Amino acid sequence: MWRHPIWAFRRLKAKFYHFSSQFQTLVKHSPRSIRTMEIQIHELQTLIQTMAINRDVINELCASADATNQWLEQQLQSLHQEVTTLNAMTT
Repeated sequence: MWRHPIWAFRRLKAKFYHFSSQFQTLVKHSPRSIRTMEIQIHELQTLIQTMAINRDVINELCASADATNQWLEQQLQSLHQEVTTLNAMTT
């Protein structure tokens, strides 16, 4: 079964908030060297960039899925019309 890509984005967002919370806790409660904090800040920035890229990809996937769904609906309507026509011809 196809899963909507928004769930992937929501999982990534939850991970981001979890990581952000951990980062804030570390900064508040433990003395860290400036270098360690710089590394953590860089990791957080990388995660934010990844989240933005994934959001764009998810939006593209949603648009593609919508287009595919519309095409499938058209095909189904066309097939239904053909079956109706064939049934009318055979009765």
